[in-house]
Amino acid sequence: MYSQTDTILEVDGVYKRYGKSSTATRKQLSEIFVRSLIGLNVSRTEHREKEFWGLRNINFTLDRGNAIGVIGFNGAGKTSLLRVLGGQMLPDRGEVRILGNSASFIDLGAGFNPSLSGRENIFIKGAILGRSREEMEAVADSIVSFAELGDFIDSPVKTYSSGMNARLGFAIVTHVDPSLLLIDEILAVGDFHFRQKCLKRVREMRERSSFVLVSHNMRDVRTFCDEVIVLERGSIAFKGKPDEAIEFYEESEARLKGANQPEEVDRFKPRVFGHLVKREEQIEDVQAFWARADGEPISAFKPGDDIGIKFSFRLKYEPRHLRIGIPTWNQDDVLVTAFATFQNGKTIIPDADGRCEGFLSLKQAPFNPGALVAIIAISDGPEFLCRHLVGEVSVEQLDSLNYWGVTHMPHEWRGLDIR
Repeated sequence: MYSQTDTILEVDGVYKRYGKSSTATRKQLSEIFVRSLIGLNVSRTEHREKEFWGLRNINFTLDRGNAIGVIGFNGAGKTSLLRVLGGQMLPDRGEVRILGNSASFIDLGAGFNPSLSGRENIFIKGAILGRSREEMEAVADSIVSFAELGDFIDSPVKTYSSGMNARLGFAIVTHVDPSLLLIDEILAVGDFHFRQKCLKRVREMRERSSFVLVSHNMRDVRTFCDEVIVLERGSIAFKGKPDEAIEFYEESEARLKGANQPEEVDRFKPRVFGHLVKREEQIEDVQAFWARADGEPISAFKPGDDIGIKFSFRLKYEPRHLRIGIPTWNQDDVLVTAFATFQNGKTIIPDADGRCEGFLSLKQAPFNPGALVAIIAISDGPEFLCRHLVGEVSVEQLDSLNYWGVTHMPHEWRGLDIR
């Protein structure tokens, strides 16, 4: 067990700047190139037009053997902070000092060579994490056993599913015993059985490693962390004990709800899908509504109807990676489904005026009777530009039919005499 008085992590006045356009991003890259190649100090205290602070003036320390949680709304800067701490991004100002070795759960498959086998990648990943071949040979069998990949451990990683990649990455990272672990919702690894193994392993490591944990699960934050930071728009809004930080976060959510949530949403619990937001300096003319297949607005439909969601908006700048997600809940606060444009890394290209108009088509919509509410979430990479209420729509009951669950699937009974 480490001494609790030893500091493992120091974050001193960290700022991270992002560009809102490709031109601004190129200027930033040129500054980073000058700073890293020539060694000149080109940091700026202000940001130019079409730039914004993703992180601003972040300060905290973490002692050995302790865990600090980071919570906040989407776009608050949580993942940016983890990437800066993990060395995946350089801060524009300030300094991060890690007094020991670190490992990150942000991208468990990072560093794998897809052409090599899982077993060979154990040593590659270990080298990236600063371990010698001899050190990795000592734990290789344990890693293979923990990952539960069977014969696939000797197959090329390019044949692995994303879950298999995550299993192997998790097994490697948790067997090199880093002084500091950076965790971003890692408990979503694998199936139920494997998740229980991960939880047990993380609890064991809690006795000898320090943690920075980003999570939306307040129960995990409350039970796992010694201290919690609440981020808002890239800044630390609160830092304290877990119960106090979570209370502050929930009160902030309530204030945002009071300012932004229409009365229509009140009967749906807003905490299920988060607060609404619209960055006026970046996006305007946002419209979204439930519609028939021909685009006409509707307030109700029947199971199996052809319907959709019609939407439009205009951007005031050139986006880097524009995408849309539309999650949908029922009246019991159950997430029924979600739709996303960013499958396989694809991005949306606005027209010359920055306008996007589209229709999410749902053929023979298989929703069961009840009420639905949806959110259209528009983002540029990790930054939310808008989370807009699509609104409530009723799914009507068809005469003489019974429904169970949240959705129905086309089906037929064969081989039975049903009269």
